[in-house]
Amino acid sequence: MAKNPGVTLVPGHRVRWEEGRLRVEADDDRSRLRAALERHLVMGEGGDTLVFGGQVRARFSAPSEVEALTAFEARFLADNNVPMTLPTGAPPFSPRTDLHTHFAGALPGRILVELAAAEEGVTVPRSLLVEAGIDAREDVPAALLDEPARVRLARSLDVQLDRQITFRDMERLYARRSPLAKHPRLFLPQLRAICRELAAAGVVYAELSLSSAVEPEVLSALHASLDALEASSGVRLRFLVALSRHDDLEWDLDVLDRVEQCLPSRAIAGVDIMGHETCSTRAFLPVLERAAALGGARPGFVVRVHAGENPAFPENVRETVRALLPFPGVEIRIGHGLYGVDDDTLKTMARNADRLVVEFNLTSNLALNNIQTTLQVPLRRYVDAGVAVVLGSDGAGLYGTCAPDEVRAAIACGLDEERLARLRGAEEALLAAKQERERALPPLRDWSPPPPEPRRHFTPVRAAEIAARRGAVRAAQDQRLRELGATVTDAAPDLAGRPLLWLAGAWRHAFSSWTVEEMGRASAVLTEVLRGLEKRGGVLLTGGTCHGMEGLSHGLAAQEGVEVLGAIVEETLAEDLDWRVRRFWRCARSLYEKAAPVVRLVRDAQGLGLFLGGGLIVADEQQAAYNIRARHVYLSGLRGAAVDAARASKHVRFVDDAAEVLAALDDRRPWGQLRHPGPNDAADIIVFRRGAQGDDELLLIRRHDDSGAAAGRMSLPGGFVRPGEAPKDAAVRELLEETGLRVPASALVPVCIVEGGGRDPRDTEERWVRSHVFATRIAGVAPDDTTGSLVLGGSDAAAALFVSVERRPPLAFDHDMLVARALAWRDQSS
Repeated sequence: MAKNPGVTLVPGHRVRWEEGRLRVEADDDRSRLRAALERHLVMGEGGDTLVFGGQVRARFSAPSEVEALTAFEARFLADNNVPMTLPTGAPPFSPRTDLHTHFAGALPGRILVELAAAEEGVTVPRSLLVEAGIDAREDVPAALLDEPARVRLARSLDVQLDRQITFRDMERLYARRSPLAKHPRLFLPQLRAICRELAAAGVVYAELSLSSAVEPEVLSALHASLDALEASSGVRLRFLVALSRHDDLEWDLDVLDRVEQCLPSRAIAGVDIMGHETCSTRAFLPVLERAAALGGARPGFVVRVHAGENPAFPENVRETVRALLPFPGVEIRIGHGLYGVDDDTLKTMARNADRLVVEFNLTSNLALNNIQTTLQVPLRRYVDAGVAVVLGSDGAGLYGTCAPDEVRAAIACGLDEERLARLRGAEEALLAAKQERERALPPLRDWSPPPPEPRRHFTPVRAAEIAARRGAVRAAQDQRLRELGATVTDAAPDLAGRPLLWLAGAWRHAFSSWTVEEMGRASAVLTEVLRGLEKRGGVLLTGGTCHGMEGLSHGLAAQEGVEVLGAIVEETLAEDLDWRVRRFWRCARSLYEKAAPVVRLVRDAQGLGLFLGGGLIVADEQQAAYNIRARHVYLSGLRGAAVDAARASKHVRFVDDAAEVLAALDDRRPWGQLRHPGPNDAADIIVFRRGAQGDDELLLIRRHDDSGAAAGRMSLPGGFVRPGEAPKDAAVRELLEETGLRVPASALVPVCIVEGGGRDPRDTEERWVRSHVFATRIAGVAPDDTTGSLVLGGSDAAAALFVSVERRPPLAFDHDMLVARALAWRDQSS
């Protein structure tokens, strides 16, 4: 029977039936999705259905009726070569808002190029065409581009579905989109297209970030068009004025002066402080406070901060909440909120759920490599705590998502219908409040933007002063370094495999409050540690200044002959540099950006962080070390806010003396090292079920990217046996913790016991893993099941999902051999 060749499950990838097998063609020859799709797509019974991960996703006899893979499913497949299928069909809840999206990313590249080609006078720069791989010797009118060139250009404007990218990659994509997205002739056509896309997704209200929203021409165009757009599409558009977390303070203050002029405008809902989260929220507190003060004049004024998008600055959610809550009238928004929220902050957010909302953007988080699966997202934790939560797209066109697809990803985060109802309730309450507050503002047609006032802060004179001040600080720093005869590099230093000890602790204020006994204890331990570091040919990493623990350690290092590497920033004052340091690394622009590169150097060098007292900044550095998985210890017997936070933590290791510090430095094994001499008992569980298509499926987990062994690999569920626990009871517990599945101990059948021999990378002659392997079969799924392969409820694995036994990927450790033994048990018992 001839098969229809036109089935498309993923944009740019066509599934064909040729020579008795399924083949996938990709528009991009480099696509990593093509081979993964060919491996995991199968023909269903009857030769008409196309099955992916146990789900029927298309029929060749009806190629237009396709349950396409979501962007989340496609990227997970490309990255892991394993299907993670989300629920198909209509989700139980479809968001009516998209509160977290960006104007320049709202449309897919295809539509941007179509709009440009249809509008007279729009020219595509040669540089953009060349970057897209199109041969061009000059700028080309968009209307003259042929179809292949338009397709190639459009593809170059989107985040591709076969890969994850970095934040810098995303910024380059926005820069690439800029000639079209910011073209004045395309502003209104884009607004119309955005409304059509949102309406098709069921969205009735959206807030778009746009840096130029309060410019007179732009704001006038919004006032002239938004009512008509809402009348024709049913979608109400409002705008947040975008500010960068890296802007000069004076620049942002002038923008906020202009925003204050425009407070009567219904088109402007608030401000959005965005940008790469490479600095602490503390770096722009004056901007936050100035923006929040506008809520007093206009209740419901939105101040959104992108916080907790990556793990390097764990204080950012907490500091945002602390800074904004004292200002009445302001509506607080946390964009992303993936990392760093502590229990106290969570309770505070829940108590203020009427004015504080957290926006989750799951597809963009996966695309930007901030998460690897939905089970890493604390969405359920927020919802269960009573925090108001909504789902956003972060730019539906750029990332290839839509509101219903974000709900499917949220279900994969563990949200059931009851929890989804809470999202719906938060959204409805927010919409009602916005409707009521807008009534106090003049209609769009009755208010005209005033001309901008002259800049008061970022004047030409002030701009010159700022540049001169920065130049003077840098010149003085360079001069001081020359006087010291020190070397300095802006690139991460090459340590050539030498042991690295990072010292962080009490600085000026905290250090001055120490007692004589504390000073003596720290000095004695440090002396012994540095003596041992010198014998190992190691390097001491500090902040390079003469204050606090840094100054103390430099003097001791000089006595013991230890080389010191001082990690400074562009803003480090010349007078703070310690003359005893001869090698410096200029790792960031400001102190607020310093933690991430320092912690990553320690992690990548397999070094050790040693924390000695300190305040909240040191506490945040310790949390960053934990988040990024840099090994670290705390010296006991010292005081400080950082010590209090460490003792309250469940993951900090305290050491009592220099010997323990040096032992930790020498032990370069990754996190999760074996604890006990001899065998360390573990339990591995093999779970079979009958899939929707009648074939056997196997339960696997994807290990966290920061796991101590086999990071990011697929493996069997399992873990270590606790003291006094029977291996079978451990298997029941681990299965529940990692997958959410409850299986009674009586249902587990022993398969084998295996140990040592290097089967686990953590094995040594002194310590090794002894694994007790169990197997079980659970109830299968119905042939018409649409729930997907993902298993919900686990917390200790990055993902848990069922995969076809026959098409399973290579597994971590010796788990392929364990599965083979379990298959023999299955065949004997069937």
